Amino acid sequence: MNNLNKLKERVKLIRKELIEGNFRYKTDKLGNKLISEPINPDIYAKLKGIFDFASAVLPYDKNSFVVMQKRLDEKWDEPIGPIISVIDHLLKLIEMEENDKFKKPMDTKEKFITLKHSDYFYQKLEDEINRCYTCRTYTAVLILSRKLIENLLIDVLRNKYGNKTKSAREVYYR
Repeated sequence: MNNLNKLKERVKLIRKELIEGNFRYKTDKLGNKLISEPINPDIYAKLKGIFDFASAVLPYDKNSFVVMQKRLDEKWDEPIGPIISVIDHLLKLIEMEENDKFKKPMDTKEKFITLKHSDYFYQKLEDEINRCYTCRTYTAVLILSRKLIENLLIDVLRNKYGNKTKSAREVYYR
């Protein structure tokens, strides 16, 4: 199981605990002893129409039960509602990441720059610039092109003035 699946399972578990914990909290606070275990919200919605939860709570009359349930709903949904919506959004993003199998091919005939240089550094830099151009990340192309020009200028100055003397180094490292 990869990290994405582990994250997805953890997020689903947190969401489940929040929703089921919500129902457990409400029933415990209202004194409902018939349903002590948390249940699925879908099952709860179906049972709600069939079974009258208010009549199951003997110490409370029906009106006070409804009023208390409304207060608990308001208090609970205020902090937990946004959290559940964020978790749902995170689950959607994880599923989109899992389903995203499309990879853009990097081998293209379109080249932004072609260098005839035997140095390994310049070959890799040329490949990176062309890859960025192919992916249409033009800001990266500009930055890497500037790096290429700076390194070529330093090489020209080294060839012309040498690298041994202090005055030669000051020329191209100002």
